[in-house]
Order: sequence, then C-alpha cells, then structure tokens
Amino acid sequence: MDQVIKKILIVDDSSCIHIILKNFLEREINCQFDFAFSAKEAQNKIFDKSNNFDLVITDVNMPGSMNGIDLVENCKSSGYEKLPFLVVTAETSFKTISKIIDAKANDYILKPFEAKTITDKAVAILKAQSHQHSLEGFKMHFIGPEKSTIKRLLNSYSPFDKKFNEIIFEDDDITLIVVDSVEVDEFIKYLDSIDNYIPQNYNFLWIPNKICELCIKIEDAFKNIRILPNKVSEVELVDRVRYLYFTAMQRLGNS
Repeated sequence: MDQVIKKILIVDDSSCIHIILKNFLEREINCQFDFAFSAKEAQNKIFDKSNNFDLVITDVNMPGSMNGIDLVENCKSSGYEKLPFLVVTAETSFKTISKIIDAKANDYILKPFEAKTITDKAVAILKAQSHQHSLEGFKMHFIGPEKSTIKRLLNSYSPFDKKFNEIIFEDDDITLIVVDSVEVDEFIKYLDSIDNYIPQNYNFLWIPNKICELCIKIEDAFKNIRILPNKVSEVELVDRVRYLYFTAMQRLGNS
C-alpha cells in the first residue's frame, strides 16, 4: 500500500471483533481506525463529513433497527456512492448474499475468515479507490446486447483498453470479460466453451438480469467471477472494474 494514511471504520457489536480486525489490517495497511457498535452509530459517523472514511467494514447482524445491509443502502443512496463497503457475515443464505450484492457493497466476506482473506480484499478495495487512472492495458471484452447500458457506460470511460468484439485470449494480460444480461444457463455454457482458456488472469464481471441462488453459487465457486446488479451508475461500475483489476494483480503476485 502507499504511504497515505487510510481511515477505516469497523462496525460490529463486539469489541473483540474490533481488535481482531484492527490487528489483521494494520499489518498490511498504513491506517487509522474508528469503531462503531451499531449500524446507526456508524451511519452518524459516516454522515459527519469531518470523518472522511476511506473504507467501512461492517457486520450484518447487530442490535438496533438497522443492520449492516441497511447501512450500506442508506449511505449509497445518500451521496456516499463512492465510499467502499466490505460486508462481513456469518450468514451464507442466498437471501442474505443477494441483499448484500443488491445494496452495492464493494465486496463481502464470510465468517470465519482468515487474516489474509480480509486484508487482501481491503487492500484491493483501497487500491481501486486510489488508482483512478492507472488501468491502461487492462483488456476488456464484452458479451451482451449491442445496445447495452453497461457497454455504453464502459465506452464513456477512457482509461481502459476496450475490445468490445470477438474475444481473443491474451495470456500475458490481465483481462476482464464483462458479461451483461446473460442468464445462468447461457453463462455456464459460455464458461464450459472456454474452459481451457481461463488462466487466473481472466476475470468476469457478470451482470445477470436477475440474481438467483445459482448465480451466488457460481460466484462462490469461481474466485475470478464477481456479480453486480444490473442497475448501476458509471461510478459503481468503474469502481468494480478497478477492484477486479487489483484482486487479479494480487492473485498473480504482481501488486
């Protein structure tokens, strides 16, 4: 990580979790911490503009009328769409995971977790926020309707080396394949058809028409596939692309 001090808000009703996460993260990130014991307390701190957090790590189930998913939704719809959220949860149900994705959290992690898993995700999110114009050479391919809104948004963002045409597999490049409005069965067939061509440096951003339980299972099985709701802003889409770039770099040991 760079030498700029990052400010991280950890939201959990357990002070023990506060300490564990702090100990994990400060080994890899030059940061200072703030803590909240409920989603409501966290929201108040976030809405206090003097705090200016770089990352919020929140549990889902906490005391009070708000949970961690409510916190993400409230902040993303109140002028904080650029503030990244990493959601931590012990719930593995489709209902919970789909709600986290729909809330537009940047990523999620399941309990119990290892130190490396959460620090890698936090580092990738923070790098994605810091390096807004450093993705030249990140090859992007597109699968989906010609008049796709997603395609239009990506075309409007200049730093990417876009190739919205027939896919050419380039082993030496970190490549993102954007799959828009493709249903589950079609997506599985597509993965099967190129199975021999998926090294770790290929990443898929999949925007299904509707997120279903099988979508979540596929995302969980393939660490280089991430799901995004189909109604996203340009900011949210580009932030997710940056995040995929840095997670790919970390998998390849290049960051």
